[in-house]
Amino acid sequence: MTSSDSRPGGAPTCSPSTGSGTPGRRWRPARVAGAAVAAAFMAATVGVPHAAADTSYGPIRVLNHAVASDGKCLDVKSEDIEQTPVHARVQAWDCSGAAEQQWSSHPYTQVPTGEFGILQTLYQIKNLRTGMCLEIKPEGSLVAGVQADVVPCATGPADTIANQLWEEAPSGRGFVVSTWSAGRANAPLCLDLKGGSDSNGTPIQQWTCNQSTAQVFGGSLDS
Repeated sequence: MTSSDSRPGGAPTCSPSTGSGTPGRRWRPARVAGAAVAAAFMAATVGVPHAAADTSYGPIRVLNHAVASDGKCLDVKSEDIEQTPVHARVQAWDCSGAAEQQWSSHPYTQVPTGEFGILQTLYQIKNLRTGMCLEIKPEGSLVAGVQADVVPCATGPADTIANQLWEEAPSGRGFVVSTWSAGRANAPLCLDLKGGSDSNGTPIQQWTCNQSTAQVFGGSLDS
């Protein structure tokens, strides 16, 4: 197993998200009324699939500058998988190639965003070992500090399953990732390495978008 809590970790980094502090500026373009109406119409259906195919299964790397050689990957906690696989928590762990660290981005639908209603692809991010999808729990979908977990991949209108649909915005070496729950509400919330820590077992959470390297991820998101 790759996720035992007894394994040693590392030291915190600078410029982290810490669970408190001043929110950063949202990277997402502002939405206007016309685009919001179009988005509501599009999200009421399953939507038009993006032309791109699913990415191959592979690691999602934490591209935080403090992590030596980008050696941490998104990992579904093995103990959770064995006890209660639904809502198994997602953490950062040394990259090992294990199945709980293998992910694939599945283009699910497109929705219009921004002033000109540019189509944005929404993805389900699937884990190989569990066969489940990355999510932020619906009850915490607009709350900073909620840990990501995995649940069975759902189908239906985008707004119905918004907490497990993800926008992937290019940023530097990788991507900034945010749920459609946050996107449709224009809420500045991004997937985040808690505290910017490089310790094994550090939660992967949702946090205020702050343009730090703790919120940049790569690997199978762009493979």
